[in-house]
Amino acid sequence: MQRADTSQVPGFLAKTYDLLEEGQWSDMISWNKAGDAIVVKDSTALAETVLPRLFKHNNYTSFVRQLNNYGFTKITKTRNESAANGIDEFRNDLFKKGQRYMLRMIQRKVPDMGGAASQVTKEVSQAFALMQDKLVESEERLASMAAEMRKFRSTVQDQITQLWQENKTLRDELNRMRRQQGLNPLDESESAAAAAQAATSINCANVLLECLA
Repeated sequence: MQRADTSQVPGFLAKTYDLLEEGQWSDMISWNKAGDAIVVKDSTALAETVLPRLFKHNNYTSFVRQLNNYGFTKITKTRNESAANGIDEFRNDLFKKGQRYMLRMIQRKVPDMGGAASQVTKEVSQAFALMQDKLVESEERLASMAAEMRKFRSTVQDQITQLWQENKTLRDELNRMRRQQGLNPLDESESAAAAAQAATSINCANVLLECLA
């Protein structure tokens, strides 16, 4: 796969391009035969499986809207081609297979106001769009981190519960044996302190996750 500096490439374009180049989901979305258009073969499966992984949403209409914002046009099909239900095709002259370097030349659409003021407005709007894309990427990374932390928290809670149950079983059995030998049962204060400390750690993790949500 051809790689290039993408520091000035909007995240949406870079992710979509890499999705096509890697071909992992080619049964849902791929290049056309000429390599100059995006072919969506199964929009429902794409929305359910791929979009949440890359864009943290499952809205196909939003995906198409983003394509439109970056100058992609939906290719009009003939009547016979339209019989292939669920297949959409989108094209942008600067979005082509094996030519990733051209992505930086794709600009987000801005209203045409005419004159010199229009050029300034376009430049400002383009800079704003780039910052907005970076913000979206940052939010996506943050959401991903929060999801991983929730998963980790759930795993830790399950492990603590299991260990606590095992510990209680062992203490009960040991106390039974001590009573049979005429000895006093174990001090429960240490066990209670350990449980309280574990609960405090979990509460701190919950507070952090709420802040990230």
